[in-house]
Amino acid sequence: MIQRGETVIGENDCVVFLTRDRLTNARRKELELQKSAPDQRGGFALELIRQWGMVSARRGADTGAGHPTFEALTPAEVVDRAFELTERAWDEMKSRGWLVELTRPEPAADE
Repeated sequence: MIQRGETVIGENDCVVFLTRDRLTNARRKELELQKSAPDQRGGFALELIRQWGMVSARRGADTGAGHPTFEALTPAEVVDRAFELTERAWDEMKSRGWLVELTRPEPAADE
């Protein structure tokens, strides 16, 4: 049996709710909630990093046989590139009218 929410501990960008088992008194993690989350643009940038971060490279010097070599981008370069691409994509979507304003629905009228 689990006792109800006993302890709340902040870890990094999360809140972790801990409880204790009644029989063993051992701590158990019941629920973990994020304190913050990226908006759409941040999600877009994170997706670019996930998809392309490990394979992002720049052309290096040619080998003696004329074959190109490639150098991996540094983590800072990967992040800068993702954010630059995100800003450019959002600006282009805005200029083309591809972003629409979302409005909250009107509350239901009491009858």
